[in-house]
Amino acid sequence: MKHGPIALIDEAVPVIVIAPSRPLFEKTVSNMQEVRARGEQEIVLISDAKGLDEAGEGCMATIEMPEFTR
Repeated sequence: MKHGPIALIDEAVPVIVIAPSRPLFEKTVSNMQEVRARGEQEIVLISDAKGLDEAGEGCMATIEMPEFTR
């Protein structure tokens, strides 16, 4: 998200974040918060139930995906 991609984001661009509760979850949510800090972004978060509980507040919409298991 650094430099190029973050510079393209403005209030007219909806942001879709896919962040299952896996090892990179915290980093992905941090990027989502950085986008949110740029202004009134419309964010759609796609995550499992645990991820939505942790990071879904303040999103325009949330979509629950099944928990990833191997």
